[in-house]
Amino acid sequence: MSEEITKVREDLNTLKIEYKSDRKAMIWSMSVLSLALLAFFGFTYQKIGTLVDDNLMGEAKARANKAIIQIEKNQKEADQLLLQIRKELGEKNISRRRSVLTFTHPDNGYKKGEEWAKRYYHIKTPVKLKSTEMWRYDLTGYSYGEGKPISLTWVGYTFSVPPDIRQGNATDNTGSGVPVSQYFGRDDYLYLRFGPISQYYNSFALDYQSGSTGELVEYHDGYEVIITENDIQIK
Repeated sequence: MSEEITKVREDLNTLKIEYKSDRKAMIWSMSVLSLALLAFFGFTYQKIGTLVDDNLMGEAKARANKAIIQIEKNQKEADQLLLQIRKELGEKNISRRRSVLTFTHPDNGYKKGEEWAKRYYHIKTPVKLKSTEMWRYDLTGYSYGEGKPISLTWVGYTFSVPPDIRQGNATDNTGSGVPVSQYFGRDDYLYLRFGPISQYYNSFALDYQSGSTGELVEYHDGYEVIITENDIQIK
């Protein structure tokens, strides 16, 4: 009988040892699995959060750009309506327009390796050849690439015979040495030109003031900025 009892005790001890070993193994496996799940879901949550943030930021930028475009459109319509009202009230010789053109560095960006390249800026205006128009254009802005303010002025008068610019002058008001000029292109429109300057993140606004002649640029449609590598005239 004593031998049988001893044998049962040995079997029980063996089972107890095996149970403890299996329990440790199971706890370890569960711990590893839990950590793996936490790491996976933590990474996934962070990634999802980043995607959500990027999406919200993109939507916010789109809404802001749309609002800016609408504001500019409304401003243009308001300016035209105000001009029409002034005409109907008999007001004549409306001689000044602020911000007839605004410009920020090219929408399509820069070619790789040419971000800081020197460029010439040509501003097409609605002033026509043989229009007997006197003008003053003032451009103010900031050239990040040059690290300087931009302040330029063009004045002149176009007379029908001969078709040239009378009493014209183009000036860099800052004295920083930016070349400034003006000319009539082959399309018979006046172009204001300046440069070369670094093209990197330039921005400016252009104001118009007429002279004392009867003809005035009233609606100011057709302004355009053309950027060239060389000192040429627009054909």
